[in-house]
Amino acid sequence: MTNYQDLYAQSAEPWNYSRRAAELLRHETIQKTVRGCGKTFTRALDVGCSLGQLSSRIKPYASELYAFDVSFDAVRKARELERPQNIRFLAAGLPGLPFQQNRFDLIIVADGINEFVPEKSRDEALTEISSALTGGGLAFFSDYMRPGKFEPFIRLIGKRFRILKLIYLNDRLWY
Repeated sequence: MTNYQDLYAQSAEPWNYSRRAAELLRHETIQKTVRGCGKTFTRALDVGCSLGQLSSRIKPYASELYAFDVSFDAVRKARELERPQNIRFLAAGLPGLPFQQNRFDLIIVADGINEFVPEKSRDEALTEISSALTGGGLAFFSDYMRPGKFEPFIRLIGKRFRILKLIYLNDRLWY
């Protein structure tokens, strides 16, 4: 398992989410999909927020936005970055969501389930995400299309959520 604390302590931005074309495309696609819902969400959650790049894109569509990452350094850096929006950044793990049930009407999990949730804990993590979602709320999941792992990922998501739409970006062909 990756030590995210060390990565963020040693690098200003480990994955270059602000500059790498594939990451910009992924964040833009998620933003367009959220905007396409045609509503402002009451309370949203960005799971695995890194430095808040996607959080900043989502904020216009949520009255309140919470964002968390497993790295304390990532959260500290996200808070220090100049952000015009009021985003509440915190450090937390998954499983271990520090929120009550039925709290969010939008939850975004961008590349988090297969990245920082241990395989044996993924079902529990999805149960927590499902519990934190309000009735009628929406959850968006994104992940790399790794050969042999994408279909199991979709099946895992489908155990806890009704899948409304799949969007294929084909943005990381090296995987």
